[in-house]
Amino acid sequence: MKNTLEPRSITLGLGLILTALCQAQQGNLQGVAPATPLSFKVPPHALSAISFSTEPNAQCTVAAPGSSDSGKHLRVFANDEGTVRFYASPSHESSSAAQLVATCSSGKQQRIEIQSVAGAKPLVARATSNPETELRLGHTVRPALAGDPMALSNQELVKRGYPMRPDQQQSPGAYASWLKAVSKPATFIPPKTVNVEGHYHGPVKTAADIRIPDPIGSDTFTSDMSSGYALYAPSSPFDWIEGDWNVPVIVGGEEGTWTSSTLWIGLSGVVPDIAQDGTEQDVYVSDGITYSNYYAWKQVGGQEAQVVFSNFSINPGDEIYSELRIGDAYGNLNPNGGYAYFWLDDLTTGEFSYLSTPFNSGTFTGIAAEWMLGRPQFGDGSYPDLANYWFAVMQSPFALTADGTTVNFLSGGDGATSYQVTMYNHYDVISTVSPINSNSMQFDWVNYH
Repeated sequence: MKNTLEPRSITLGLGLILTALCQAQQGNLQGVAPATPLSFKVPPHALSAISFSTEPNAQCTVAAPGSSDSGKHLRVFANDEGTVRFYASPSHESSSAAQLVATCSSGKQQRIEIQSVAGAKPLVARATSNPETELRLGHTVRPALAGDPMALSNQELVKRGYPMRPDQQQSPGAYASWLKAVSKPATFIPPKTVNVEGHYHGPVKTAADIRIPDPIGSDTFTSDMSSGYALYAPSSPFDWIEGDWNVPVIVGGEEGTWTSSTLWIGLSGVVPDIAQDGTEQDVYVSDGITYSNYYAWKQVGGQEAQVVFSNFSINPGDEIYSELRIGDAYGNLNPNGGYAYFWLDDLTTGEFSYLSTPFNSGTFTGIAAEWMLGRPQFGDGSYPDLANYWFAVMQSPFALTADGTTVNFLSGGDGATSYQVTMYNHYDVISTVSPINSNSMQFDWVNYH
């Protein structure tokens, strides 16, 4: 029988506050791990942030020494300062330290030792950079929106670096999330991106496409990739979608396995066209220690694999506000526009990032809006086991159609039909969703596979 870490054995040792993290210097050797490792002492049953330094914006993998199984490597990313962060949560005390080697795209390696010691303090994510460093890195501060929040047009808001304003009357919950995002200063992180080949997030299949098992009701269907809610076939095409969620804290896993889960919003056109963005949680469990990494991503289906915002650091528990819209080259809403605009705002750290991607086809027509918790798909068509996210809540799940109608995830509207999606692994349920109220839904983890 596999050993499983139980959710109740984990406590969130972050405090969800960004304070100073004990940092150590990196090795300088190229291609080989430095003789002196970075050593961390962390408490059992708590989440600790582990960091090391490498080249800015490098992509790295973390694994046990000598491991050649890429399925047991944790993919991590360096920010603009060259800091890499991941998390460790031991299930028990240990008299010896676990050994890891980080190998980065720059050719550098870093040895890491992690020992679980009773009485040790959880390591938490370090504070953000000082103003001088932010300026040097090209980060800029967007001031809090002052005065009447209704005064500026959406075009002017976008021009000044704010997300589009939802309709206060049609979607008060979405408007409240937007107001929270714009009512305090935020630092813009110009995105550096990494294309992760062979790692995809696809559209949710319609009921007619489902093979195993059959649809379970007229307003429900199943997926092997996602659980959540999907709105289909509005009278007027979708051109905007919003969601607000806290990054799930991964609470354990089966020994020796790599698992993943992801929260995302998306607009789908004619398959394979889909525009999505979200956050992913990847997990590897070895010798009783759960290693996890959290990052933001976007994807335009049919023309690219997953694209990671490598320098936009997020943490478990962070509140993420996201909106995605279809528009023309100038950023104006256009349901048949040639561009997808992705916006991710970390309300906990006070940082945000956004970018646009042109559609290779030149146009896009949004026939579906989706709010999902799922797992990625690999290039060979297989899926990883679903990481134990325990539960997660998506708030403000609203979409906008081209005729100006705001559509609710649950009740539909403008001709759109709402579907509840349950996630299966073959015949076994692994993730479910249910409405909390008209402004939020809850996902519940059931099993890894």
